[in-house]
Amino acid sequence: MSGNKTMTVTAGVLPVAELGDLIGAPLQAYQERQRRERAAAMQREVAIQQRISQIRASIGSRVSESKAVVQLQKIKASIQNVVAKDIQNQLEDLKSRLPKIKAEYLALTDKQVMDAQTVRQAIERVEQALSTHDLATAETYLQALDDERIQQMQQLQAQWTAQIEYLQERLDGLRAQLPQALIQDLRSRINHAHANWLQLAETDLQQIHSELSDLETQAEQIQEAALNLVNSWMEVGYDARILGVDNGDVVI
Repeated sequence: MSGNKTMTVTAGVLPVAELGDLIGAPLQAYQERQRRERAAAMQREVAIQQRISQIRASIGSRVSESKAVVQLQKIKASIQNVVAKDIQNQLEDLKSRLPKIKAEYLALTDKQVMDAQTVRQAIERVEQALSTHDLATAETYLQALDDERIQQMQQLQAQWTAQIEYLQERLDGLRAQLPQALIQDLRSRINHAHANWLQLAETDLQQIHSELSDLETQAEQIQEAALNLVNSWMEVGYDARILGVDNGDVVI
């Protein structure tokens, strides 16, 4: 045979029907490969969880262990002249902003970042002050809510962002080994998580981590199969080598 030929090795598993045909050395080789893959998967999972723990620790935000409490001060109510147009405008502005702030705090208390009781009390006092046109008191409690909300939102966002960046780091490591369509799909999901971090749950990121782990295993299987094929050709006198990876396929 003369000339050059190329072929590709893609992902795949041994059909169940063929397992019974394996005996002796082939069966032992198959079992050894399965053992190595299981061990590698376990090591990979341990490394992933350790990295996630390190990310959380580096941010310094253990949201499940510590809730921020809004500091409520005793404020003497004051009666103001509600006829003034600018005060009326400010009161209406605060009333319009309150639903959004309440929704943001609800998300934070749902995630157990903020103390639900003190948040509720602070919001109730703001609403009471607004109902009596007490602008100074409403602004004071609203400012306390805003200050704590901003601080906690920034801290929470930093934690989620760091974890999402780790997902992107793992995907970047597979970029040369996966089909472009799959890369684009995963990148889109990671970008969506980044843009919607406030609605994220741990299970959302764990799902993507799990898929990336499966893809890493498949990429290793493809590479090993390609190397075995190259070695088998070289044993019978062919000049064989891996040329590279094309859209997830190893080219020989």
